[in-house]
Amino acid sequence: MSPKSAPLLRSSFPVPLRPLPVRDSRRNNTDNKHGGAHEQLLFSYLVLVQSVKFIYTRKSFIRRSITVANKVVMSRLAVVCGGSRGIGKAVSCLLAERGCRLAVLSRNQDAAQATVASLHGADHLAFSCDVSKEQEVHKTFETIQKTCGNISYLVNAAGINRDALLLRTKPEDMVALLHTNLLGSMLTCRAALRSMMHTQGAAIVNIGSVVGLKGNAGQCVYSATKAGLEGFTRSVAKEVASRNIRVNLLAPGFIHTDMTAGLKEDDGARIIPLGRFGKPEEVAQAVLFLLESPYITGQVLVVDGGLQLAMSLVACSICRGNKLHREKTTSPIYLRRNPTPALLHPAHLENGGYRNLQTYSQKSQRREDYAVVLEEAQYSILRMVSLESPEMACK
Repeated sequence: MSPKSAPLLRSSFPVPLRPLPVRDSRRNNTDNKHGGAHEQLLFSYLVLVQSVKFIYTRKSFIRRSITVANKVVMSRLAVVCGGSRGIGKAVSCLLAERGCRLAVLSRNQDAAQATVASLHGADHLAFSCDVSKEQEVHKTFETIQKTCGNISYLVNAAGINRDALLLRTKPEDMVALLHTNLLGSMLTCRAALRSMMHTQGAAIVNIGSVVGLKGNAGQCVYSATKAGLEGFTRSVAKEVASRNIRVNLLAPGFIHTDMTAGLKEDDGARIIPLGRFGKPEEVAQAVLFLLESPYITGQVLVVDGGLQLAMSLVACSICRGNKLHREKTTSPIYLRRNPTPALLHPAHLENGGYRNLQTYSQKSQRREDYAVVLEEAQYSILRMVSLESPEMACK
């Protein structure tokens, strides 16, 4: 061997395996036959061992992958604003049952603690936060980020209501409604999105109302806040869709909560096609659907038992001369185009108010004024909503 080839032998090439020993050809045919059988048996045994080892390793890998995936799902952090009562509490209970970690926000710290104590599982925290105040929202979400990690779900269920005619609504009530119902959701979404940018499949659900979609007498400001929340939801959904963050709005109708405790369900059952008020748990199911639907964003989901159908105006007609052309309706009520606030006061709607409105409409016909035909359902809604009580709501 030449000296020039020596460095080549000392290189890092892999050393070839030693060849198998060649059997002695002088052995008889019987020995060759039995020796070949033993070799085949040994080879089959080795193949079987390797196959079992591969299958076991594969199953262990799959099992570990499923465990890690379950831990990721189970460890999702959900923040529920207004989660101490009503719809927010029902959402908190349902998400806890699905394995999420909950951060319950409420103005009342004791109520939030009581809700957390009743939730399934552990690792749930309660926070006192007024969503209408920017500093409190910023500080609370910063604490959640440091204590619990990145946020996966946000549900804005905090809200208030002050029912009154616009002429009787105080400016401070207008500001309170706007700050809590609209600005509060804006602040919480803004604070949560900073954390959601680092989370895969994050989602936000804002709780609106059918009043924000259709409007209602005596709830002008409340309706404006919920309608503004719809526009805000759609716009934010467009902004964060590229980050795989989904934002949707849920609009409930009459639901059994503290805000609707003063309403008579018997009257409501007559105008709701399903014939009853909804339950907070039913709304929570819809919220969970929006949170877990990976291809829905910027949408409005109505959960009202068909109330929107009853709240719609059925027909409009115009007085021409002394003749009023009526559209299809069973029991119409005729109102002036611009009725005075005193006419719609609850005192006028009780004890024969229906007949008074009919009498008033007959005078309106003689004046050849415009008239609007409303269903009896619309009249029932006016009766149900007390225009002076701040505790009444159509939500």
